Amino acid sequence: MTVSADGTVTEPKKEDLDAEDRTGLSVAKTTIAEGIEKALAEVDGAFDEADLEEEGGTYSWEVEIRTGSDSDREVRVDATTGEVTIKD
Repeated sequence: MTVSADGTVTEPKKEDLDAEDRTGLSVAKTTIAEGIEKALAEVDGAFDEADLEEEGGTYSWEVEIRTGSDSDREVRVDATTGEVTIKD
């Protein structure tokens, strides 16, 4: 989905969820909105995009924060624990 600056959804995607996505969403205790909020609390900038990703059996919200005109920072928020990791 595309989210405008005021937080409203402006363009929902019409995609089917695959088995991995369904599993990730079923184990997530941290919502996408909470993941974005946690990422923005750690990195100063503007929200760009977020995806649910699986790596090694762990699901995380990968949140991209625009920190400058040509610069993005990626922040991972564990979908189960809410733990935040800033990728370098």
